[in-house]
Amino acid sequence: MGRDRTRRSYLVMVVLFLLWFVQLIQLSLERDTLNPGHELTGNQFLESPNTLFPLKFFNLEYSGSSNLYLGIQNLVLRNGDSTRITINSGSPARSSNTSVTLLDTGNLVLKEGEDIVWQSFDHPTDTFLPGMKLGLLDVRQKLQPRNHFLTSWLSPEFPALGEFTLELDPNNTYQLVIRRKHNLYWRSGKWNG
Repeated sequence: MGRDRTRRSYLVMVVLFLLWFVQLIQLSLERDTLNPGHELTGNQFLESPNTLFPLKFFNLEYSGSSNLYLGIQNLVLRNGDSTRITINSGSPARSSNTSVTLLDTGNLVLKEGEDIVWQSFDHPTDTFLPGMKLGLLDVRQKLQPRNHFLTSWLSPEFPALGEFTLELDPNNTYQLVIRRKHNLYWRSGKWNG
């Protein structure tokens, strides 16, 4: 009788270990998606399937600041409370079918089912990646048009919004303009091709 109890205890421990191990393997295989109930903390990261774009917390050690930032390589979202970023905190997910995925393009996409709720390419920072768009978007739709433009960092040590922006001229879509503190600094001239 004692042996049966020992065998059952041993069997329960083996089954629990296998369940834990399978879950660990599953989490390591799905490094591009964050699902409800999971967190991204410390030195954990998401990585696009092609491994070109890691999404992770970092700090600028050489700046002497203890602030943490969440970045996709050079695409940076500032972490306001220095400890945790909650995407879509104003309207929590309405279903358990919500996920965050880092694509091969570097685009961080928040989906509810198959619908895109938010994506980082709609909020460019200082780096332009293939697939991003500049200019007034959603003009023909019933949505409020949004002007997509690039903004410099304040300094290499401090990724706050800087003084310079690069955008398509809203008055003439055939040229690029650089503004410094909203004043015209440079224009490309019209292009014809």
